[in-house]
Amino acid sequence: GLDSFKALAHTWLDLMQSGTSSTVSAGSSSAAAEPPRANGNQRQPLGLVVSGGGFRTMTAGMAFARAMSQSFDEVEGSSWADVTHLGGNSGGQWFASQFALSRPFFDAVTRKGADGEYRSLEDFFAEWGRQYAKGLYFSPPPEVHVYNNCAGEEGVGGLISDALTEAFKSLGWALETANFPTDDWAVYVEDMMRNSIPGFEQLRYNETRSALPDAALIQQLALPPDAWVGHSRQTSQRVALRQPEDGRPVGATVPLAHVAKAASSQRGTDGWLAPALGGSPLLSKAPYSCSCEWTYWNACPGQPKGASWLSPVASDDGSACFAHCCGRGRDASAASDAPARTIEVSARFASPAGTKVRDVTAASSAAVGAAASPTLVKLALKRALHGATETLEMLANGGSGEAQAALGLKAWLSGEADAAQFDSQVDEFVESCFPFGLQELGVGIPLEPAEELPEDETRAWSPTYRAIDGVYVDNTALAMTIATMIADCEAGDESLACTNKELDVIVVNDGDSSNPGSNGLGDFFSEEKGGAAHPVGK
Repeated sequence: GLDSFKALAHTWLDLMQSGTSSTVSAGSSSAAAEPPRANGNQRQPLGLVVSGGGFRTMTAGMAFARAMSQSFDEVEGSSWADVTHLGGNSGGQWFASQFALSRPFFDAVTRKGADGEYRSLEDFFAEWGRQYAKGLYFSPPPEVHVYNNCAGEEGVGGLISDALTEAFKSLGWALETANFPTDDWAVYVEDMMRNSIPGFEQLRYNETRSALPDAALIQQLALPPDAWVGHSRQTSQRVALRQPEDGRPVGATVPLAHVAKAASSQRGTDGWLAPALGGSPLLSKAPYSCSCEWTYWNACPGQPKGASWLSPVASDDGSACFAHCCGRGRDASAASDAPARTIEVSARFASPAGTKVRDVTAASSAAVGAAASPTLVKLALKRALHGATETLEMLANGGSGEAQAALGLKAWLSGEADAAQFDSQVDEFVESCFPFGLQELGVGIPLEPAEELPEDETRAWSPTYRAIDGVYVDNTALAMTIATMIADCEAGDESLACTNKELDVIVVNDGDSSNPGSNGLGDFFSEEKGGAAHPVGK
């Protein structure tokens, strides 16, 4: 309950004021001497981090923030100005972004009313929920854009793709009926936040923060090893993220964070933080192409008129295919015969002024964003399909065409086909039939190509890449928050007292275990020595 949160927060404040630190667990505590907190303009680095976990951790963040506020009331000289870094992932950063960017949200959680009492969190969250529902139900009706690249194909691939298409359409229809934007996660998060954060749709990180300006805001994300870009069946293409050759597994998902530095900081981290990339991302993909047969009927501007009596000359509809076939003065045959070379582009992350809060907040919580990555989809399918033989046994008793396909797939999944054949068939299916329109479940992020692209590539390569929920690398958001705190100290951030090289971090973590060996936190506080784990730090 809230009293337990308050007791923990109060214990921490007492320890900071008295100059001691303590590790508190069930029924035991220990204390060790520690330098007092810095005074004046410098602050001891203190991070509050809330893990992913949807509304559960969003509300847990609210509860702990309320408990800290009540403790600040009771401990003279303490306040929210002591917090130097605020981090979160997924649902945790739903809390963090509202706490840092919405003055009404911040005040409702941390301030007493005119009657000298705090507002009930239950009452406040009920009002928040009504605004959330209003954002969903009064926004433009969502559209479901599920498509099937393998429609009508015979055999195993056609059978699975038809079944998946119908399943996705049915689910989409059900959620569309509830006005839930199923196939564009960024729209869902926008609908959720529009009534909480003023101007959320267009808000950028270079704008003044109204709620908690003197704490760096760290939002955890992940970059998948590859992603489908494009918004339609005609423009969907695979883009791969080239990673440094430093011994990491092939196809690794990369941790990423966006940091909005504190207003009092001059040298702190500001913008995108991706230590694992060693610099700017390098992207590669096959060149965009489309059939230019339509130019026979609707000729490109400047070419002899086409065969259509209604519109013999095509108009630019803004599509990648128009640019491919008609752009830069090319004729259709020249565009069609262009060599299929792989395009590699060095990209750079957009500046805080060019980055929307909407995109980062949505990407950090894109829990099913794996559907936007060919590699992650392949891994998920290989795991899931191994357990599908019973369903296929039932299918095999149907009509002759489906039965043959089901029997073939059953043999494939049950191990009668070798592992290499199984992997290659899954890979071929994903590359041929996906993404079914699901790529928008990963959120486009503002990467800017460092070089000029041909017009057709500029139109087709949109978004440049996609980011997904940080749960795919670290659900706690602790790693990137600590990385930011260290980077700020090493950069000489004059607002921080870093001489003792110690960081204070409070983690609100979602999980069903208090054992550091299984709750995702243990690796931060132990290291391997002589075949055993030894504690590190306090």
